Amino acid sequence: MRKRKKIFDEVESASISKAIQAIRQSDVTWLVLDATQQPGQQDKEISSYIAEHGKACIFVINKWDLVEKDHRTFDEFSKFIRTDMALFDYVPIISVSALDNLRIKKILDLTQVIFAEYSTRIPTSALNKAFSEVTSEFSHPLVSGKRPMPKYITQVSTNPPTFVIFTSYPELIKQPYKRFIENRLRESFGFQGSPIVLHFRSTKKGEKNIKREV
Repeated sequence: MRKRKKIFDEVESASISKAIQAIRQSDVTWLVLDATQQPGQQDKEISSYIAEHGKACIFVINKWDLVEKDHRTFDEFSKFIRTDMALFDYVPIISVSALDNLRIKKILDLTQVIFAEYSTRIPTSALNKAFSEVTSEFSHPLVSGKRPMPKYITQVSTNPPTFVIFTSYPELIKQPYKRFIENRLRESFGFQGSPIVLHFRSTKKGEKNIKREV
């Protein structure tokens, strides 16, 4: 029994190492989940690695042909995955059957769309037009009597889309507000399947440079 466990652990470790190597060489990754099983610890470790390295992602539910299903099955399965991997709410989920070639073309087409958005650079003027609507819609709450007031945004890189936001009191920006901005950027510009990286900097330090870019 111990020998079998050791062999299993070695195979699993080799599988993870191979997956990590593939992730490093990719822009858009497919996290393949087994439709007949719940996502395991290995799936979660790989998904965390994908996120930490800023890779775009699609959750691919394989062996969909083996699942007893009705019109609610996919939504219920997707809801379970969203709950189990809550940080990946921006990642599309698609069910496939490699055996039957079910939706294989669809996933290839989706990969191209995601890569295009993953590598897109948004003009600073368009960004700030959308950003002004975002900040007008919802102000950051007071923190110890101080209110962070974001003023400008610029995209500094792609793959993944990375933005610098110039604001007063950047150290006081709370996570819910960061998520709010991220969600609004997705609504305006897409970035389906792509992580969005936000950096917050002091307005005084960035004002001169950002105005030059606008």
